Amino acid sequence: MKRRVLSFGLSGVLLLGVAAWNVLAGSSEERHEFSFKSNFTFAGIELKPGNYVVIHREDAMKGEGAACTFIYRAPYRKSNEPVAKARCTPVEGKRATEFTMGSAQQPDGTQLIHSIQFAGSATIHNYGAGG
Repeated sequence: MKRRVLSFGLSGVLLLGVAAWNVLAGSSEERHEFSFKSNFTFAGIELKPGNYVVIHREDAMKGEGAACTFIYRAPYRKSNEPVAKARCTPVEGKRATEFTMGSAQQPDGTQLIHSIQFAGSATIHNYGAGG
C-alpha cells in the first residue's frame, strides 16, 4: 500500500514538473538594452535620446492583434509600463551575430524603426508604418 501511494505521489510530482517545464519553455522572451543618441519613432511614439530595453515576447504572438514587442526605459523593471509597443510580422532570415535595428530617416529628421533582430536569432521582427 505504501509503495502504491509513494508511486502515485512521485508520478504526480513528475507530471507537475513536466507541465511546468512546458509552460515555462513556451514563454520565450528576447531582450536587449540599447541607447539612442537622436530621436527615433516606434509604433507612432517618439523615443527621445536615452537608454531603453526592447523585449519581444513570443507567447504574446498567440493573441490576435496583441502587441508582442515592448520598449521600456532602462533600467527595466517588471513594474514599468512600456513607452511603446507593437505587433511584429516575423520573417526568417540570416542568423544575426549581434542585435540589429533597421530604421529609415523621416523628413523631420527622426528615424522610423521598421525591424528588429536579436543576436543569435534568425527571426527578423518587421513593423509596418510606424510599428
